[in-house]
Amino acid sequence: MKYAWRRWSGALLLGMAFLAAPGALAQKRMLINVPPTALELSDVNTTALADQFVRSGALVKVYLWPTELGGEDDPRNIVYITPEAAETRATVAGNLRRFLRADEANDVEVLPEYKGTSIVPTRIVFKARHKRGGAPFEQLVDVWH
Repeated sequence: MKYAWRRWSGALLLGMAFLAAPGALAQKRMLINVPPTALELSDVNTTALADQFVRSGALVKVYLWPTELGGEDDPRNIVYITPEAAETRATVAGNLRRFLRADEANDVEVLPEYKGTSIVPTRIVFKARHKRGGAPFEQLVDVWH
């Protein structure tokens, strides 16, 4: 009788573990999709580490100077930014493209800003103006703080 009770309680505990396991797996899946914190991005100081963040979906590779604006397909033109920042960057690049086509701008600057040794910029500043005058255009793409 004593051994039968132990087998029954062991089976009950094992069954409860199987019931709890899917919840634990779901929690791990949710944690994978959590955006990286500033602390984590401040530690990304090599392309190998940045590529790990890219594989996890936390970062994306983009051209700092957009190729649609004449940027070169060159490794020195590649930066790593969050997917949200990449969407904002694409919108800004579209605005700049319209300004250039409409001859409202002919002088464009793209300036990344970094903290510490991280290769992930904290933000990217896009500036455009026309040499003959007019209102300058400046837009920020915040990546992390």
